[in-house]
Amino acid sequence: MANAQLPLLGPEAELKKEVLKSSYAGTGASESLADFKGQLKPFAIGTVENIEPPMFDMEYLVYQYHGYGPTGDVLAVYENALPLGAARYTVASYEELIGLTAKQLPPGTWAKAPAVGMYRLGAEPFGKITADVIGATDRGQPLSSFGAIAAWMLREIAGVPADKIDTDGAEALDRDFPHTWGNYLDGRDEPEDDSDPAISVGDFLREAASHVAAYVFPDRDGIWRFGRNVSSKAPIMLRQSKASAPVVLSIAMPATATRAHKVRVGSRRCFVTHSDDEISSALKDAVDEAVNGVGQKVDEVQAGVDDIRKNFKSLVLPAMVEPIADLKELNLKYGEAIGKAQGALHRENHIAITALGTRVDENGNLVAEQITQLTSRVENGEETVEAGFKNVRETIAGLDFASASEVTQMIAEYGEDVSAAFREERRVRAEDDEALAESITDMGVRIGDTEGKISELERIVIDEGGDGALAERIEELGVKIEDETEAREAAIQGIERAYIDADGVVAESVKTLSSSVFDEASGNSIVSIIKANAKTQVDDNGARAEQINAINTRLNPQNGASYEQNVQLISDINGLMSSQVTFKVQTEVNGTKVVGGLGIINQNGYVDTAFTTDAFSIWTPTGKQPLLIVDCH
Repeated sequence: MANAQLPLLGPEAELKKEVLKSSYAGTGASESLADFKGQLKPFAIGTVENIEPPMFDMEYLVYQYHGYGPTGDVLAVYENALPLGAARYTVASYEELIGLTAKQLPPGTWAKAPAVGMYRLGAEPFGKITADVIGATDRGQPLSSFGAIAAWMLREIAGVPADKIDTDGAEALDRDFPHTWGNYLDGRDEPEDDSDPAISVGDFLREAASHVAAYVFPDRDGIWRFGRNVSSKAPIMLRQSKASAPVVLSIAMPATATRAHKVRVGSRRCFVTHSDDEISSALKDAVDEAVNGVGQKVDEVQAGVDDIRKNFKSLVLPAMVEPIADLKELNLKYGEAIGKAQGALHRENHIAITALGTRVDENGNLVAEQITQLTSRVENGEETVEAGFKNVRETIAGLDFASASEVTQMIAEYGEDVSAAFREERRVRAEDDEALAESITDMGVRIGDTEGKISELERIVIDEGGDGALAERIEELGVKIEDETEAREAAIQGIERAYIDADGVVAESVKTLSSSVFDEASGNSIVSIIKANAKTQVDDNGARAEQINAINTRLNPQNGASYEQNVQLISDINGLMSSQVTFKVQTEVNGTKVVGGLGIINQNGYVDTAFTTDAFSIWTPTGKQPLLIVDCH
C-alpha cells in the first residue's frame, strides 16, 4: 500500500506566486549580455535606501533597480557612501539613457530613467555604488506605506480580485503605522532549487509584516484582512528585585568604531553596509573622530589629524579644478501682461458697465461678485486707438473653505505696434487646515520689436495638516529688443523664499543679473551674468549655511571667463564641524579650460589650504620687495 500526502490550500495558494518573475535574456542592450542570462531582474517597492543594484550594461554603465514597470524616482546615487549630487538628466527609456553623450554626462555625474527603473553613471566608478530609490507605482503614484504595498502586491502580483482585499483595513493599518516602508530584492535571492518560487508573495508579505508588527491573513470568506499586533493597553514594568528605579550594574563601550552609516529601527532599512575600504576616507575620519571624542590618546589624535591632512587636500583640489557650471542667461516671458490684459477690451467702441450680483455655483458654494468693464475705442485712419479697464471682485463661501479675490486689468493700444498693460491679482483663501494669501503684479510695454516687463509675486501659504509654512517673493524685470539680425536683452531676477516643514527649516535668496546680445548671422550669444545665492538650512541632524557668488562672461560656446566664490558652514550632530571657502577663476579659449583657485577647509579644528596656480608670490606692503616667488614656468 502506498501513502500519498496532499496539502489542502485555501486562499494561501494565491500567495505562491513569484515576486521576481522576470530574468535577463542575455541578448544584449536592456537584456544584458550572456553572463546575465537567467539572472532575475531586481524588484524595488516603496522607499528603499542604500541598495546596491546590478550594473547590467557594462558598456554604458547602466544599473537597474526595478525590472517590472515604472517606478517613483531615484532619490540619490552614492560612490563609496558619498553622494554624486543631483541627476544631470531624467529620461523615459533605456534608449534615451544610453543616448546621452559624454559631453552631456561627464565623469562624476549621473542620469536616471525612473520609467524603466534604471540609472547611468557618467564614468566608470572606483568604489561601491549604492542608491536611494522609490520603487513600483500604482496607477502612476508611488507606493510608500506597508498597507498600500501589501494590497497592491495581492492584486497585481498574486492576482487576488479587488473585492477579496480589505482595502479599508489596509488604509487603517497605514494610519496606525504612518511611516514610509520599502523592500528591495535582486537576483542573488534566487535559490539553487527551482521547486519553489525564489521569493513568493506570501513569504514577502509575511516577512514584511514582521517589520511593522502587522498581520495579513484571509478570513473564512477568503477576504484578506490587515491589522497590527499592538496592545491597546498601557504597558507596565515588572522588576524581579521589586525596585522602583533601575540599577546600573556595569557600563561598557564597544572597542571598535561604528560604521559610517545609519540604520533606523522600524520602517526604514539599510540594505548595504560599507566596510572600511568601501567608504570615503573623509567620511570614515569624521565618524571615527566623533566616536572616539575627547577620550582619545594624544598619539591617536595626531594620527587622525594626519589622515585629515591627506583627505582634505583630495577634497579641496578637485573642487577648484572641476569646471564651473555654465550659468544661463535669464529667459523672461515677455508679452504676458499684454496678452492677459486683452480681456479688458470690450467689443463695443464706448462702454461702461458695472454689475453686482450673488449666485450659487455648480458646487453649491455661495458667490458674491462685482464686475466693472470700461472700454474706449476710436478709429484714426488705418490705426485703432483703444483703452480698456476691467475689475472683478469676488467672494466665495463653501462648507469647507472661504476665499476672496480681486483681479484688475488695464491696457492701452495704438494700432498693432504700441501697447502698454497692467495686471494685478490679489487673493486670500482659508480652509480647515490651510491658509493662503498671494499678490501678483505684471506690467508690460511694447513698441514694435522692443519690449519691457516688470512682474512680482508675493505668497504666504500655511498648511497645518502637512506641518508646512512657505513665504516667498519673486521679482523679474527686463527690457528686450529684437530685429531680423540681432536680439539684445537686460534682465534682473530676485527670489526670496522661507520654508518650514516637519523635516527642517530653509531660507534662501537668489539674485541674478543678465545682459546678452545674440547675433543671428554668427549664431553667437555674448553674455554677461552675475548670480548670488545664499541658503541656510536647519533640521534634526544639524545646521548648514552656504553662499555662492558667481560671475560669468561668454563670447560664444567656446570662449569665456568666470569667477566663483563658495562659502559653506556645516554643524552636524554626529560631531562634524566644518567651514570652508573656495575661490575659483576660469578662462576658456577655443574650448580649452584653465582653472585657478584657492581653497580653505577648517574641519573639526584642523585647517587645510590648497592652491591651484602656476605661479605664487608674496610681497611687502609697499609692493617694492618680494618675499617669496615660486614660478612653475
